[in-house]
Amino acid sequence: MGIGSADKPIKGNAGQEYVALGRHISLYLALLGAANSGGNASRTSEWIRKSVHDYKDKSDEAFDKALRRDIQVLRHAGIPISHSRDASGHTHYQLLLEQYALPDMEFTPEEVMALSVAAGFGNTGGLGDFSQSGWTKLAASGATRSKQVIPVHTAVSDMTLVQPVVIRDINTIIRNGLRMSFEYKRQPGVPAERRLMDPWGLVTHHNRVYLVGFDVGKGAPRVFRILRVASVKARDEKATHPPVQESLQTLVNDALLRSQTAATLRVDADKAYELIEEAQDNGDGTFFFEKASMDWLVRTALSYADSAEVLEPDEIRTQIVELAEKALDEDLVDLSGELTKWRHDEVAEEPAQNSAHNVSTMGPRIHRLVRIANVIPYFRRHPNKSMMEAATDLDMTHEELAAALNTLFVSGATQNTEDLIDLSWDFRKVNIIDSQGMDKALRLTPTEASALLLALESLESMPGLIDPQAVQSAANKIRGIMDTKTEGIYDSLATTPPEESKIQAALATAVNTNKKVRFDYWSPGTNESSTRTVDPVRVFLADSELYLSAWAEDRDAHRTFRLDRMRGVEVLEEYATPKSAVVEIDPTDPFGFSSSQRATLFLHESASWMADYHDITLSETARNGWIEGSMPIGRDSWFVRFALSNADRIQVISPENIRSSILDTANQAIARYTRLESK
Repeated sequence: MGIGSADKPIKGNAGQEYVALGRHISLYLALLGAANSGGNASRTSEWIRKSVHDYKDKSDEAFDKALRRDIQVLRHAGIPISHSRDASGHTHYQLLLEQYALPDMEFTPEEVMALSVAAGFGNTGGLGDFSQSGWTKLAASGATRSKQVIPVHTAVSDMTLVQPVVIRDINTIIRNGLRMSFEYKRQPGVPAERRLMDPWGLVTHHNRVYLVGFDVGKGAPRVFRILRVASVKARDEKATHPPVQESLQTLVNDALLRSQTAATLRVDADKAYELIEEAQDNGDGTFFFEKASMDWLVRTALSYADSAEVLEPDEIRTQIVELAEKALDEDLVDLSGELTKWRHDEVAEEPAQNSAHNVSTMGPRIHRLVRIANVIPYFRRHPNKSMMEAATDLDMTHEELAAALNTLFVSGATQNTEDLIDLSWDFRKVNIIDSQGMDKALRLTPTEASALLLALESLESMPGLIDPQAVQSAANKIRGIMDTKTEGIYDSLATTPPEESKIQAALATAVNTNKKVRFDYWSPGTNESSTRTVDPVRVFLADSELYLSAWAEDRDAHRTFRLDRMRGVEVLEEYATPKSAVVEIDPTDPFGFSSSQRATLFLHESASWMADYHDITLSETARNGWIEGSMPIGRDSWFVRFALSNADRIQVISPENIRSSILDTANQAIARYTRLESK
């Protein structure tokens, strides 16, 4: 007997999970069998209770609750089920046969690579769980992973952080042409605003996702970062503001370009590369920005005041001095007030939002169900695949695949032998003897398709790592089978500088062929450039930036390098050392800061959003808006620059050497920007 059976129980949560999955599969088979019977296409709740394993011994209340919940889980997995009541009051459930199977799809090897990378966004949760389950269905329909090394992995991004229910609901509202309301937080930790919108679409821009639409309250188009959107609700009224003629991608780009200024800077040779990487080099040690974010320029220029100076405009120079003075202000943090709770996160309006069975929290469970439900269709399409090959294609471990086969082996519409799935397997092959009709891959749900499309749109900004034409054609094929269900997902306007594309391509080649690479690298910590030779491990995405994880033999340790700080990347003939393969990327700590010394600091409540991006641990209470916390230092010089650039919202208390360095650098900056001859 198999996992989850009475003969071989598993203790704890894992056992309960497999019992539940076995019940879901049996319910699926019961409804599928009725739909394929040629007779009565539905099953009554009474028949299900009497016949399907694990329902019979439940009380009336427990059975009703379990059945409703299980039907909902099957629907979330992509199994379309309708229900109705007859004249006698009996509830009938019917699987909609014409809607449940994934249409036949053919993908090129390049498209499969793009899709498998998009599926990799699911390794860290959020909407990514659904990109992973979407890939499982595509694999069951015939797609096979390439043996080539995956060129890029994901540590953290909007895809891994956004709540799937937000994307699902926005898509549904757009498809039905409705107006919607939602909670918008300008930053975490502050009260949310209720906004009213006619939504137009979701746009990916530099690996971040934005909601675009007409803000009814503001009377104009607006753009919102998706991570700040929650509690989406459809209104009982049609949207009355159609999308503007201007593309949504252009609206996003324009929104991000506001509050910009032209500026001229003087920068020492080979210094402050972060400050001038997108500026025009005048050839005389000065650089010109046609458009630079004013806030970014003030903060970044102050952090590099030891090697760079903004020459004009005067407004920016004044703001730099004012920010530096904040670092010296001993009265900035006032701790005389009463302790108050600073978090303003609100309880969801509906209990369903916090339900364990809400689509946002069911991602991993649905993914496990999708994998089990698509194992037999996979082996129908790939009868000669070994278990190891199948596990790779289905994104499972060998043990997970064996557990899935065990679960399937004891599953059926009833517990009668003739109704059970029959199969046999060893490590070389899986033989399907009786599938009970479970031969077709499940259709993609709108959430899964949206997850794959958003992930694919992110990949368009990585043309050196992934073939952009394959990304676009794979996305078009997904859109082609979803009719209007993903019309709210818009193409990105991804543009990557040619130099960055070359760097991406070189690193992809090095990783795939296991070769060393050499490059010039500017370090923000030391503010210097040096030539590095390393053994590349993998490229990964963190927030909106690409990084290389590599073994640095001269440091005898793994190091992380940001791709846009590299120049002259050269793939060497020498093979990389085996030691480089031992590192794993921790999605919660991709840069390995957890073991670093920590600084004690105060963070202003209005900047509490920074805790989501910089591993800042905060207390639950505040005094006069200031929250005590701690943050890993990493490299001292980098941390000093970071603290100085945020001097109006962070005050470092300890260690003393870090605090002294911050004060010294602030004084140097003030002297530089206030001396008469500075211009």
